[in-house]
Amino acid sequence: MNASDPNGSLKKVEYFAQNAKIGESTVAPYTFVWTSVPAGSYNVSATAVDRNDLEIPSRAISLVVGTPPPEVLYVYGTVSVPNLNAADAGAVARLQQTGFAVRLVEAPSSTTADAAGKALIVVSSTINSGDVGDKFRDVEVPVILWEQAVQDNFQMTGNVADFDRGTLGGQTEVEIINSSQMRTRSAIPRSRPFHSPGKACRLGTIRFPHGW
Repeated sequence: MNASDPNGSLKKVEYFAQNAKIGESTVAPYTFVWTSVPAGSYNVSATAVDRNDLEIPSRAISLVVGTPPPEVLYVYGTVSVPNLNAADAGAVARLQQTGFAVRLVEAPSSTTADAAGKALIVVSSTINSGDVGDKFRDVEVPVILWEQAVQDNFQMTGNVADFDRGTLGGQTEVEIINSSQMRTRSAIPRSRPFHSPGKACRLGTIRFPHGW
């Protein structure tokens, strides 16, 4: 890359992919070879560091390597920062096991534009509803809401907590009876979100296997 400091020499140029450092160079002309890169889509950028450790980042560019797998946008909450908690880590691992690439984004910094090119969006139950709101309500990408508190933002329910939507403990089945009633049956204690849709028909019964 072309990098220079009008007031002196640069100490180094650092290179990043998805905000993770992948290498650096200390001698002009500044170059770096990124090898053994898995197929996927990446945002790549560079940061010039001068002799006083002042940093100037470049604008990120999009880079596609090989034929990337379908990508899931996984929106998670600050409780999973800096490390994903067990629930988020398990969900991400399962998505990866089924062949998806997973792009992680913290809910407060997520934007509608993050949905571009994704095969699926998953909104974790670890988010605060105000950090997601209706950002992904109108996108042309399927969305799985793990957090019941954003169902009203997606115009799926009203906004009365524990009436229009909420969470019930000890559930193993969910059955949609009619447009105003969703019945659950308990056996093994598990918490499940619920909501009362404005219009619905009975589609069947969802049974959660042991260990879910």
